[in-house]
Amino acid sequence: MNAYSTLLDPTDTHHVVLIVEQQFPGDEEDCMHLVRIPNSGYLVLCNAPTGEDCAACGRPTCPAHFSGHTLTTEQGEQALCYPCSQLPPHAIKMIRSTRLTLNQQSGDTPNG
Repeated sequence: MNAYSTLLDPTDTHHVVLIVEQQFPGDEEDCMHLVRIPNSGYLVLCNAPTGEDCAACGRPTCPAHFSGHTLTTEQGEQALCYPCSQLPPHAIKMIRSTRLTLNQQSGDTPNG
């Protein structure tokens, strides 16, 4: 069973929607997490500088948006962003597997 058929399994009670936010050239070092502007209700990208990506979703993440939780991967322990850390372990692994598979199919180098 691959990641795609697992995601489409109607008996699974957890559903994960994978949304990829496109970045513009030169923005790859900015945090891609949404933050609420105080007293306005508006959401904007954090845009804080970062050099690390979430091990599950692959989004560039600043230190403020890392959860302190990690995922054991082929490269060792890697940090999870706060939203990914709130998901069940099997969902985290499916997100990572799906992302890496899509990256390979598109010819992109996967983020560890």
